[in-house]
Amino acid sequence: IRNQHGKVMNALADSLTAAINAGKELIEAKKAVKHGLWKEYVGIECGLSLSTAKNYMRLAKHEAQLAPLLSEKSQRSGFLSQNAALNFLSGERKKRRKTKAK
Repeated sequence: IRNQHGKVMNALADSLTAAINAGKELIEAKKAVKHGLWKEYVGIECGLSLSTAKNYMRLAKHEAQLAPLLSEKSQRSGFLSQNAALNFLSGERKKRRKTKAK
């Protein structure tokens, strides 16, 4: 049971890294896709919803911001899920907006 649980935890931790890598590839692909065809490309060629693609790209764009959290979490044998990472980025965006408003 411990062994299988360890595999689950590793898979969860690896999923965020995979999402960031997918986001990097999507960012590169978007540069090559004709304007107006992105939604179709994502659905047909990638097999993703547009919202999933956007999330992956957002994670990739903010990889540097997430890196300290990823290494901190891995040292504590926890993991940072994709949703937790996106929530963290949303919180950071809200903080920046409040700071600008002052």
